[in-house]
Amino acid sequence: MRNVQFEEIGADTGGEAAVPPSAQLLELTGKRVVSFKDRGQAITFFFRRLTAADWQKFFAGCVFETERIGATQTRRIDHRTAGMELVESALLDAVGYKLRDGADLTALPSWQKRIPAGHKVAAAELLQKVSESQDDVERWFDPEAQEVYLDAAWGSETPGKMMKYSGLVHRFTPPTAEHERKYNRASSEARVVGGSRAGRTIYPGRQELLIAIYDQLIITVEGYSVNGKPLEDPKEIRSEMDAAHKVTAVQALFAVPEVESE
Repeated sequence: MRNVQFEEIGADTGGEAAVPPSAQLLELTGKRVVSFKDRGQAITFFFRRLTAADWQKFFAGCVFETERIGATQTRRIDHRTAGMELVESALLDAVGYKLRDGADLTALPSWQKRIPAGHKVAAAELLQKVSESQDDVERWFDPEAQEVYLDAAWGSETPGKMMKYSGLVHRFTPPTAEHERKYNRASSEARVVGGSRAGRTIYPGRQELLIAIYDQLIITVEGYSVNGKPLEDPKEIRSEMDAAHKVTAVQALFAVPEVESE
């Protein structure tokens, strides 16, 4: 069994901090907490748990397209708008804002929309902050079960800082040739609207396919808990695992390594 590592991360620190016992496993249930600093001021957001439907709406709202009008081609990539909408829809409370009249920000009508745009973008990026681990730990090859390792920012014990979990394990049944074909084709898919002189090329998201592959292939995970208990049962993993982690894990499963040769 692989040991998951923990540390506190923040813009104003470069080192590690003591991690409380409550953070020994990444707890998927309950409220999500995101905290960061802006010009020395700690801002903390409290979110309800993000559901599969929340992530599906976010993925669908991300834009990646090119448009051609004559000889001019314009490219559009926009993940920020969908992220800001995700933050507004799931935000329950915000701490750290000081109003001149002493009022509570959350007492104002539609207070979520009054959050500075840059703060919503920063919070959305932290909600999505999960990536393949880049450690140099020796890994054994098992032809019956392929492992991928993720690092994720999740929760906060200290205002202005986030907890970082390193080495979260996702163990899969090896993909079939059909899984590989679907992944490869989805990776290169584009939809053309209009003609050669004036039209758009839309690159649709593949997250729905990646989530489906995850649910089909996942065997076990390590480093996660649900309601305080380790997440172990495959059926429960499929229903409880955060969709952003599912997507990143399958991307890592199919990732082409940076090979070394002489």
